[in-house]
Amino acid sequence: MTRWLTAQVLLISGLIPMLGYAQDQWMPPQAYGVSHGEAMPPGQYPMGSPPPEYWEGGEACPPTSPLYADLFPKERCDFYRGDSNSRLLIESTLRNTWIRYDYLNWGIGGDNTRLGAPVLPDPINGPFDLSGNDRSHRLNAQDRVTGLRPFTTVIVPKIGDSEHSGLNGSRLTMGVPMSIGELEANIWILEEAEEVERVVPFNDMIVPGLNDFQIGAVTLLEAGQLSNSTMILFSESYRASLATRVWGTEFNMVCNPITPNVGIEIQPILGIQYINLSEDLLIAGQDVPEPGTVLNHRIDSQTQNHVFGPQVGVRFVSQIKRLTLATDAKFLFGVNRIENELATRQLFAADETPRNLDDARTRFAPTFDFSVSAKCQATKHLSMFIAYELLVGGGYARAYDSLYYNSAAGTSDPPAITIDDSVDNFYAHGLVLGVELAFQ
Repeated sequence: MTRWLTAQVLLISGLIPMLGYAQDQWMPPQAYGVSHGEAMPPGQYPMGSPPPEYWEGGEACPPTSPLYADLFPKERCDFYRGDSNSRLLIESTLRNTWIRYDYLNWGIGGDNTRLGAPVLPDPINGPFDLSGNDRSHRLNAQDRVTGLRPFTTVIVPKIGDSEHSGLNGSRLTMGVPMSIGELEANIWILEEAEEVERVVPFNDMIVPGLNDFQIGAVTLLEAGQLSNSTMILFSESYRASLATRVWGTEFNMVCNPITPNVGIEIQPILGIQYINLSEDLLIAGQDVPEPGTVLNHRIDSQTQNHVFGPQVGVRFVSQIKRLTLATDAKFLFGVNRIENELATRQLFAADETPRNLDDARTRFAPTFDFSVSAKCQATKHLSMFIAYELLVGGGYARAYDSLYYNSAAGTSDPPAITIDDSVDNFYAHGLVLGVELAFQ
């Protein structure tokens, strides 16, 4: 949190000198040119058409009319010499460029997942309660080597069960006017989200004198089949931590309105977008299966999602004096390049050979981006911006879904936990507050 607050302060401090330039009085747009049926005053010319003497390289400045005194000040007379059209185009583009800084307060989430394999139900009492809350349906702890542990039951926690809300983030957006519309580019990032699940061993004494020690566990399949006796036990400590990082960038051409000069203008959007979602899941803890033996279990799953591709959308804009209301809807035809890594240590034995696996694959990951916004023009150069935005997609690999909790049939065989190719949904949404600075 400290580094995010520092970054926000530094970025805002860099914008403060520019805000001084923006502190002028707001004025409504002025109409230039001559209305239909009105005679052209002597010595004046339509906007964008310099007098003939400048087409021929004349040295005099334009006539001193109010219109040209505003459009063509004396210090810019040299723009009509040489490549004047290119210079005027560059100057006009730069003067109409804008930049906006957004503060993001978002939440991210997905589907919750239990950190273990499904368990074979009891033939008499039915499914086991892996949360440990139902005393009559708890799962007995069984060690792969030493067998059943008396008076001990297990808890297999879930992760991803709640949304990571209140994440700080930043986005920087720039808009450059073009003849066919406006080119918009942005880059954004959210702070790292972390979720931690712990199981502290304790004695849940159901009746006086009858112990029931509850400890953490990772349930496993047995040779790919459901089982209720194959698991990794954590008699001393259990901790599962999930770290999620996400950032992205996009380039869009927001075309000129197809319905100009109406109450609600419609602007097509064409562009490309890239989203990077990476996660680290670490399950770690200690187990003492017998006196003198300590196992430091470790399961480390890492995923990287590189989602990129073209996107299309539409923007609805309505302007009421200083207030501009807009709704954006964009669909990303995403291609997801997924990279997975898995490392395990001391799952069944202290002298067990460490395992490191990796995998990469590509799949389709459609993503939808929706936002509603309001912008209020405070001065000629400065505007305030507020919005709500929702980003939701499918086909994203999550670290907690990329584990195949399997075990070999033989107790002397090495661990068989591998990488799973399952994918999940992903969403991010929240509030956007921004300050926009126009250079015109």
